[in-house]
Amino acid sequence: MSEASKEEIREIVLETLKEAETMRRADVKEVVREAVQETLLMLGVDAKDPLVMQQDMHFVRELRTASEKVRSRGLLALIGVLVVALAGAAWVGIKQAIGAPG
Repeated sequence: MSEASKEEIREIVLETLKEAETMRRADVKEVVREAVQETLLMLGVDAKDPLVMQQDMHFVRELRTASEKVRSRGLLALIGVLVVALAGAAWVGIKQAIGAPG
């Protein structure tokens, strides 16, 4: 074999290896894409329309923050009712202790 033919063979081998690597990366990307799509579908999310998916995630975030606000305000209201009840009981106790009428 001449030197030129060895160089040509080397170039062909390198080019073939590059194509194989590119094909493997493309295959991996496709497999990952399919796995993510299937996982999202199993979770009940249709990822074919990203804008709708973003709106859904925004709604879920708003729902979560609203729920947290309701919980904290409900706890605050409960504490307020307990404080008022304790203050009322203390007031009635003080009135009875000093013998004040009704």
